[in-house]
Amino acid sequence: MQTLAQPRTISCYDEDWLRWIDAQIRLLSEKRFSELDLENLVEELDSMKTKELRTLKNRLRVLIMHLLKCEFQKSHPQNKWHATLVGQRERIKALLDDSPSLRRKLVEYVQVN
Repeated sequence: MQTLAQPRTISCYDEDWLRWIDAQIRLLSEKRFSELDLENLVEELDSMKTKELRTLKNRLRVLIMHLLKCEFQKSHPQNKWHATLVGQRERIKALLDDSPSLRRKLVEYVQVN
């Protein structure tokens, strides 16, 4: 038997994403698991994971590019590259602190193919 909440929560996913999130949070906290929009929840969680992986990869790319610039563009003011290096390292550390399992991706992402 379907409840009235299920069609409303599923339909609001396309109409009002924030309202959909609030509904899913409420359903989870009330342990009303059968009413969850599982298909979209799985999609959103997968998207969150992909975003975190992409963020780490992009931050590493910027860090490596600026390390190379420091090494090979000696005529450019080093302090500009240095600020970026410090910022990227801090952001990478924050990502790894929030999600330690991302550490295992570091070697894969910095390997030269």
